[in-house]
Amino acid sequence: MKRLAGTLFLVLALLMVGCGSEQSSNLLGSNQEQTDKVEQSEDDLASLLTLEQVLGAFAREELTLDRSAIDDPNAFAIGGLEPQVFANKGAEVRVFVYVFPTIEDRKKVVSHPLTPVLRLPRGFQRQGSLSCTLPAKNTLIVYFDPDYGQTAQDKSKQLVLNRIKEAFWQLNGGKRVVLRGQSTNWEGEVQIRHFTYFWQDSRGRLYHEGYSAEEGYLRYTGKNPEEVGIVTYQVNRGSGSSDGRTKLNRDGTIPLSHRGNGVPFTEDLSYPVTVEWNGQKETFVLSG
Repeated sequence: MKRLAGTLFLVLALLMVGCGSEQSSNLLGSNQEQTDKVEQSEDDLASLLTLEQVLGAFAREELTLDRSAIDDPNAFAIGGLEPQVFANKGAEVRVFVYVFPTIEDRKKVVSHPLTPVLRLPRGFQRQGSLSCTLPAKNTLIVYFDPDYGQTAQDKSKQLVLNRIKEAFWQLNGGKRVVLRGQSTNWEGEVQIRHFTYFWQDSRGRLYHEGYSAEEGYLRYTGKNPEEVGIVTYQVNRGSGSSDGRTKLNRDGTIPLSHRGNGVPFTEDLSYPVTVEWNGQKETFVLSG
């Protein structure tokens, strides 16, 4: 058993596409680093990925790609590593796959999914282009649309990007958790996507890397929703809470969205909820 020298907690917002034009961008938010000591077995270290495994994840998402030749591979090299390049004929976009020897090597150019590539290769620096980076363990996937400025609303391109994001979750061992609960006049649901893994650097230090994103809602189920005024609510996540003061949407809901630390999830995960409106107050628990 070795101790975890540094625990890296990250925030995932893959549900919100944040790709940048004329730059390599992540799809995520901000990060927080901590140094908690945690016992972890070396047997639990993340396995390194191969190109075949990346392509297999694409195939499972029904993403059809063909190998593509580029005139100057070095123009797209990241960290001295030239990519394997693939193209989707229907959407006219390219997908670059970089397979680094270790997770530590990948993190030298993309420290985590919350940051873009440290230095954008000149091949991606094209007027009106869009590129998105998605690191999966020791690999880096880059979605590249050279003509984004002219076809920003192309649904076929968005479909390709969505399937690449799903493959990203696969490759990182992503999981889903759905929490639900209700009271007399309210119900709620939160869908959580998350993954965590441990990796070891060249000096034998163990690190934890994890990501999570939540989307959900609170819904008023009582009588006369049109008479519901300002609603104050709080969702307690254990490591923190989110609260708000707002009015109901037309469908009687209050949307919930949270980007939190990618800590390991337990089987008995639950979120206590408190809602106050029109001088009334109810509490209930969202659980799996």
